[in-house]
Amino acid sequence: MAAAEVNAAIVAGFANDDDWQVAFAAVESDQAATITAPRGWATLNAEGSTFVADNGNLLRGPFASTEWGAPPPLAAIQSIKDYGANAIHLYGEVFDPNYVSGVPGSGTAPGYAQSRIDQMVQMTRDEGLYLVLTIGNGGNNGSFNYDYVMDFWRLYADRYKNESHVLFEIQNEPHAWSTPYPQTVLNMEADAYTLIRSLAPDTPVLLFSIAVLGDGASAVSDLSQVSAAASIDWTKAGVAFHGYAGHQATPPAVETILNAGYPVFMTEFTAS
Repeated sequence: MAAAEVNAAIVAGFANDDDWQVAFAAVESDQAATITAPRGWATLNAEGSTFVADNGNLLRGPFASTEWGAPPPLAAIQSIKDYGANAIHLYGEVFDPNYVSGVPGSGTAPGYAQSRIDQMVQMTRDEGLYLVLTIGNGGNNGSFNYDYVMDFWRLYADRYKNESHVLFEIQNEPHAWSTPYPQTVLNMEADAYTLIRSLAPDTPVLLFSIAVLGDGASAVSDLSQVSAAASIDWTKAGVAFHGYAGHQATPPAVETILNAGYPVFMTEFTAS
């Protein structure tokens, strides 16, 4: 079974300077007449395995970035619906590893791309699309800045708490690369979830963003720790993962997580 066939929603794609090149299966083209904007909250499917749209379809589509520049033009966003896509995975801001909360001049603070993210929220809202918002890593993949994570979500969870088409992914790939995660990462995930949930009680929250998911048992162990620490409501939360363990190792690990009762959501995939 290929990674794209795991019982998880897929939000992935390829971007260039002019437009998007997208690669995904059509999902909503046959039901365009029944779609209204803005979309209703994404909810778990009947199996409780992943989040789906308000009409029950999987969430799928390309990625975009507002980390360093303007969002894609409206025409490009509208065009993804021609392929049956219904969601965009947005790297909203890239964290500054030097940022310290409350210390002026320590680094770029969260909020620097607020106007650009606002545009993405509005365009996807108006076009009947979902938006998965996360923090990008830039040149610091496999790491995170605790202060940046907390201040980012202190701003944006409150700002978008009533946007029913938005989902929050805490941090892209906070650890290199597989579970088990260090305790510092688990603590961050629990603290960020608790903060987000206090500000946005209805928004789906995606945790972990596991880059290389090949060991389901250690992932479940980490999940159980974070779940207990943050009293996570798994009807409105899921485990984000990427497909970089490959098509042979990823599906069994995903099945282990599902069998333990945790929903999953694929936010990057690979062709390997």
